[in-house]
Amino acid sequence: MDHSVYVTKFIDYSSKYGLGYQLSDNSTGVFFNDATKIVIEERGSAFYYYERMAVSNTEKQDVMSQHSLDNFPREL
Repeated sequence: MDHSVYVTKFIDYSSKYGLGYQLSDNSTGVFFNDATKIVIEERGSAFYYYERMAVSNTEKQDVMSQHSLDNFPREL
């Protein structure tokens, strides 16, 4: 049984903001031009924010934080 998730819709505003998308599991997200990402599940009350951070002098990785739609950092 294949449980692959794939892009069903997208909108390209990369000249200004980034790329928005909807996945086959009905979650939606945005990949912003600054390499940050936001993802929310269908009917979700929380969202996931991914920020690329240096883990060494030569390596970066995405660090995830979870936030409520009712309570999240003002800068987001």
